[in-house]
This record gives sequence, C-alpha cells and structure tokens, in this order.
Amino acid sequence: MVIEKNILDLNQAEFKQFADLNYAAFGDAESIDDQIILEKCREGKLNCITFFDDEDLLASVVYMLSETVAYYLFVVVADKYRNQGYGSKILKYLAKKYSDRQQVIEIESLSEKNSPNYKERISRCNFYLRNGYHLTKCQVIIRGVLLDVMCTGELLDKAGYAQLLEAEKEFIEPIILL
Repeated sequence: MVIEKNILDLNQAEFKQFADLNYAAFGDAESIDDQIILEKCREGKLNCITFFDDEDLLASVVYMLSETVAYYLFVVVADKYRNQGYGSKILKYLAKKYSDRQQVIEIESLSEKNSPNYKERISRCNFYLRNGYHLTKCQVIIRGVLLDVMCTGELLDKAGYAQLLEAEKEFIEPIILL
C-alpha cells in the first residue's frame, strides 16, 4: 500500500532514504541539499511530499506554489519502481490536488542534441507529454544547466512562474529566465 508523507513527518530512517534518493537522482551538481529542503519546508517556502511502499521510499516531489502555479522542482521515482506507472499516478494526483493551478516543470533542454544523455532527455520529455504537459517556448538556466519549461494548460503563466523562480533564488543560484 502506498502512503503519502510530508517531509516534516519523516523519521530518521525515512529521511535518509529521501536524502539518498535526491542525491542518486541529481548528484552534487543539480541536487538541493536535503537539509536546505527540510529548512525551507519548515519555513513554508518549499513543499515536499514522499510516497512509501510500506517502509520503502517509492518517490518524492519537491515543489513550490503560487496562487496560480504549482512548480515541481523535482519529481523523482526510485529506480526499482520506475516503469511501473508510479510517476504518472503521482502527476495525476498532483494535478487533482492542485487543479486550480497550472502545473510547471523543467527538463534538460532538447536543443542540446549532442548531449551524452540526449536519449534520456527525449524519454523524459515524452513522459511528460503523455501526462498532459507540453513544451513552452520558455527556457531557464539554473546552475549553468539549460532547461526547457513544460506546463499544463494552453499558455505558460509567466508571471506566476517568474514569481516562484524569484523565490527559488534564495536557495538556488543563479537562475536566468530566457
């Protein structure tokens, strides 16, 4: 049975699983320090929910909210649970939970065709396309990485998204909206 838990409610062993998953998915270059995530969640500046299968971490989502946008910084499914439909179920759950907001996520840019992980980028894009997102004409550079912005709805709510990017600068630098 899958159980949802807020990061603030995790015990020490569960939090270690969260930290390990975050690091495994993003490494030093792209991950946000797990203690910073915890601190910003306590301050109400970030949100983080985790999903457990009994005592085993299945997935986590780190996100920010404005009045009009739900911006997902990270949606991570543990390796052993990938390709089993959990990612899609989580996105559907989030879309329902925040149905009054546009859903926004960034992926590594598809314009960098010579990238060593280009096939993975295409696969990730196709996953979000299958789950109701579309590519916008907006790009952002975060920590030197060029990202394409994807969202639900017709047009990206640039004002709502830019508001969250500005707030994100408090713990991730630099951010450049193109």
